[in-house]
Amino acid sequence: MSKSLCALAALVAVASSASAQNFNYPDFTSTAGLTLVGTAAASSGSLVVAPATASARGAAYRSTRVNVAGGFETTFTFRIASPALGADGMTFIVHADPLGSAALGGDGSTMGYGGQGAFTAINNALVIELDCYDAGTPWFDPNDNHISIQTNGSGAANAFHAQSLGFATPPFNINDSASHSVKISYTPGTLSVFVDGATTPLISVPYNFATGGTYAAGGAAAGLNLINGTDAFVGFTAACGGLTQTHTVTSWSFTQGASTPVVYCTSGTSTAGCAPTISASGQPSASAANACTISIAGAEGQRQGLIFYGLDNTGFSPLQWSATSTSFLCIKSPTQRTLPQVSGGTAGQCNGSYTLDWNNFLATFAALGEPFAAGDKLYAQGWYRDPPAAKTTNLTNAVELTFVP
Repeated sequence: MSKSLCALAALVAVASSASAQNFNYPDFTSTAGLTLVGTAAASSGSLVVAPATASARGAAYRSTRVNVAGGFETTFTFRIASPALGADGMTFIVHADPLGSAALGGDGSTMGYGGQGAFTAINNALVIELDCYDAGTPWFDPNDNHISIQTNGSGAANAFHAQSLGFATPPFNINDSASHSVKISYTPGTLSVFVDGATTPLISVPYNFATGGTYAAGGAAAGLNLINGTDAFVGFTAACGGLTQTHTVTSWSFTQGASTPVVYCTSGTSTAGCAPTISASGQPSASAANACTISIAGAEGQRQGLIFYGLDNTGFSPLQWSATSTSFLCIKSPTQRTLPQVSGGTAGQCNGSYTLDWNNFLATFAALGEPFAAGDKLYAQGWYRDPPAAKTTNLTNAVELTFVP
């Protein structure tokens, strides 16, 4: 397990360059808190990052940097419009370039973040491209309608496809003039991109700001040198070349912190009719920065049980506990048990519970998986006695957790 399992407390917006900072722009009637660079400008409640003007290039950032290392989720709606074939595209960017909220790259196929000619690239960046122009050599785009996750580690960023961690063609034409949404979710170890409200990511890649990831074409991609190890500037870039289109953001929200724990698998039903369920109060912290509790509720009263965990569920499918059991083993071996406990409550009723203070467990016992690092996974499940049942025991469902710093 890890140094702290769970309570990522509610994140609060704090007006400080190094503090938690959540924000929401339902529209851009006000651009307070934003820095607009180059051609970026507010217009009729929207944010036009680059207008349909030859060689336009613009950027719009949250003026103060935010903590991205521990995870975040951001959603924006956009509209890219051109009368016919347009160019070049727009990005969501996370960067720690020395120019901060003044950073701006080149025009054309560099989409306002890369460098070419007299223009200097933004350095130290992770970029999600909305690319609607096949630029040919030396970019080698897969097509003229794709979303790509780009990085060159702490070096000069560019739209060269060799710097893609993953890419996909969305189920719409990026420059169709219609409104579309993008959600980007980063939990240390995983970066996912969702479009138009889908619950399945269009792209999901292994990535960590500290350690990097792997390029789609192979080879290691370095991580970023975040400010103070945690912070970066976030926002948008866009550009036109000889062909033009209007690149507009119509809303934007940002929530700092890793995504919530994921409950999965199916609880068994005890012979008393109880189907206990497991949960966690938040993601664990590798440095024990957060309090942590894993809980099981709805258990049969006065039954001995415990919580056990594993570290890697890759390729694993739940296994029926026995031929006649309603329980499933949801965690891949090797696993480790925590201390046994009694559920409390009333015998024969479903009012028992089990809890595990994860930080205390790690401080007291040698634990499988230590030392933990941000991005590590943990899978926890409950086991409890049920003498009349098959194998005289049953299992709860399971919860997947991802460590934050």
